[in-house]
Amino acid sequence: MFISYDIRGVYPKEINEGVVSFLAKKFYQFLKRKKIKNEIFLGIDFRKSSPNLASAFTNSYLNLPQAKIEYLGIIPTPLFYYKCIKEKRAGAMITASHLPLKFNGIKFLLPNGESWVYRGKIFTEEKNENRIEYKNIILENLYEEYVKDLQKLYRLKNTHYINLDNKNKSVNYFLFKVLSKVDKKIKIKKGSSLKIFSDLDGDRLWITYKNIKFLPEQILYAILKSGFYKKIGIPLHISKKILKIFNNLDFVFIPTGHSNFKKAFMKYNLDFAFEPTFHYYFFKEIKTESPLLGFLRFLEEIEKYGIEEILRNQFYIKRFEIRKKINLEKIINFLKKEGFRLKKFDGFNFSKYYNNEEFLVIHFRKSKTEKDVFRFFLEGSSQNNLKFLYKLIKKII
Repeated sequence: MFISYDIRGVYPKEINEGVVSFLAKKFYQFLKRKKIKNEIFLGIDFRKSSPNLASAFTNSYLNLPQAKIEYLGIIPTPLFYYKCIKEKRAGAMITASHLPLKFNGIKFLLPNGESWVYRGKIFTEEKNENRIEYKNIILENLYEEYVKDLQKLYRLKNTHYINLDNKNKSVNYFLFKVLSKVDKKIKIKKGSSLKIFSDLDGDRLWITYKNIKFLPEQILYAILKSGFYKKIGIPLHISKKILKIFNNLDFVFIPTGHSNFKKAFMKYNLDFAFEPTFHYYFFKEIKTESPLLGFLRFLEEIEKYGIEEILRNQFYIKRFEIRKKINLEKIINFLKKEGFRLKKFDGFNFSKYYNNEEFLVIHFRKSKTEKDVFRFFLEGSSQNNLKFLYKLIKKII
């Protein structure tokens, strides 16, 4: 079981009905102690185990004095966040985010948008007699309400045709169906060159054009080009070219993770933040993340400059992961001997500058949610530099 800004594990071995029953009581006790209203929202993702866990959570929570739950059904995690913040109500979301289907988990959100995680010893409660059994339902009115609120924040002049990935119907598949129903400028069209993909709980959104996947930096470039945002939160493993292009903006470096970005929003009063895993945080507008609004902002910029102009931006970067234990000491010592400077921030960041134009950057960190998974980011000032870096890393790991 992994505990960072939420709790995730393999179902039912690590996370199960007994675990969420226990956590329901702990969440209730926390809300009571902090004098936060104990009427909460509860949402789920598409996993087969999610309704079972949600039912167990509810049956435990409703056993407590004056406790109330409003069930939101299957809902994108960003919409769940938005609903909690808008209604100033706490909530629990049954999901394991991007992890494979054998996993599940639970996120807790407070009315101000902060996450809560129980960090004590977790016990498994005995199974309660089910009074409430939830089903996999989609409350389309919630989706419509969300889309109509977002409509106030963007403006499209042209009609855009979008190809949805309907092989794996994530929650965002249904969200975009509702979007096309509400906004007549968005049309769903099979075979369109502009295609979108999403993860299971809908908090990540990838965009391709003619089967070319947009890099995170290309999308970030388009959004920042709008000029709406001045104070930007980013992780250290973002292209240095972005910092150079937008040198008039105020960038704040933040460690990876939802909770870190949300804390940074409050600490630094951020307008916008972005993670290369395609998480978009629109703090200026809605105080939380929204991949849908990120996509719509992207379409606004396409209308101004054209999609080819966005694609022409060259970023010599490579992201990949290693799923095994690695010898950190060996890598660190080797790179130091090669003349790289080390900065420990959100993992390990190595840089080597030859002059104002030529540079090499290596950043890697251990995953907080997956065992023995290391994520690498490489950047060079040219394609040749990037190829050199990749060969170098492959050689030493």
